[in-house]
Amino acid sequence: MNDRMLRAFVTCARTGSLTRTARELGYSPASISEQIRQLERLTHKSLFHRSHEGMMLTAAGEDMVRVASEILRLIDELKHRGPLEELRRRPEPVRVA
Repeated sequence: MNDRMLRAFVTCARTGSLTRTARELGYSPASISEQIRQLERLTHKSLFHRSHEGMMLTAAGEDMVRVASEILRLIDELKHRGPLEELRRRPEPVRVA
């Protein structure tokens, strides 16, 4: 499981469309579909009802989108924070033995 897979899933849950998701993330619809299928295989759950009208979350998908959204929020926070920011906040000097 990786953040690309989770982004494809969360974005598709929001847009309800493989095509719109692909356009938004800069991938092909086939790539987005494969990312979602891999996630479904890993979780052993069907996350979407697929129809010609679009993609709608299953009950398992509804549960998963909340968790996946929080994971992505944390990943984004870590990416923006930078590796030294925590050290910069410390009032005491850092000692190396």
